Amino acid sequence: MQVPASGPFGGLSVTLTKATVSPREPTLYTLSIANKVTHAQCAISKSDMDFAAFRQRICAALEHGHSCSAECPWMYFRVQEAKPRRWLFMRSKHRQVQANLATHQSMLTSLLDFMRTPRNQSCGRATTVVPSEVARFLFDGMDDRELGLYAASPMSKYRMSITPNLVKFAIADCSICKNCMDPEDPVSAALTTLPCGHVFHDVCILMALHRQLVCPRCDDEGKNSTDNSSSDDSDSVVDLL
Repeated sequence: MQVPASGPFGGLSVTLTKATVSPREPTLYTLSIANKVTHAQCAISKSDMDFAAFRQRICAALEHGHSCSAECPWMYFRVQEAKPRRWLFMRSKHRQVQANLATHQSMLTSLLDFMRTPRNQSCGRATTVVPSEVARFLFDGMDDRELGLYAASPMSKYRMSITPNLVKFAIADCSICKNCMDPEDPVSAALTTLPCGHVFHDVCILMALHRQLVCPRCDDEGKNSTDNSSSDDSDSVVDLL
């Protein structure tokens, strides 16, 4: 059954694409995130500990035992069951990681479907608290303008507030001209999404790329931060088949 994209994150897709296994560091899972409405996209990494903490916060947000007509009880037990298996033998490490990829993916897909199902819009926990925790997990560190590009849903105005003083979604501004980028406004709807996920007005980014073939946002961020990441030649990658 196709779930109507009527609630928060109606245009969002989250796909676990691979896991990087290191002999000394925690396994990191790569999540590819995209919004089909705004075409915004990005990739993040999470560990099993990150997913464990996320499950605990979601269970607390669902508050098992509260009275409502939504599917909160089912979602609570679904999240509870999404605990990765423990394997006794180290030689089974890659099989364990492959199983964890599928488990984490299934939980995220169930959560997105849960928030979008019209029946669940009757419970404030499904429309406010749970979306806030999902935003916290997927978009930690993003500003409100960037969050708006990922929260956008089909047939919506793209202006929504999940919870006061928590996460608020708004239409983003073009970082070049500083004017609004509203997908529903014919004047500002001509948008370009670069491979890095940053979005600009067509005219603005064409002029910027004519001067320098680099994303203006990435260039600014690169000047203001130092990349301390390093890779281990012995690390291995497990893909989700």
